[in-house]
Amino acid sequence: MNSNTSIVRQDRDYLNDQYTATTTCRECKVSHEVKIPGPGLFAYNNGAAVQNAFPGLTAAERELFFVTGICGPCWDRIFPDED
Repeated sequence: MNSNTSIVRQDRDYLNDQYTATTTCRECKVSHEVKIPGPGLFAYNNGAAVQNAFPGLTAAERELFFVTGICGPCWDRIFPDED
């Protein structure tokens, strides 16, 4: 998880926990928020690959919240596609 990410529980349903993850892109400083499932967070914290723990997130969301802390538009600007 990148160092800017904070995660807060959104409900009291302990069987179906839902969390809100908030982070700021380290490049553009724009704040982003995404909902993540409790079972995925548990799996990730116990060693599951981010792709397996959060299959419902896009690759850009996983990159931003759990890997580099860079949002999709900034990633595309830094690493443009070379056709």
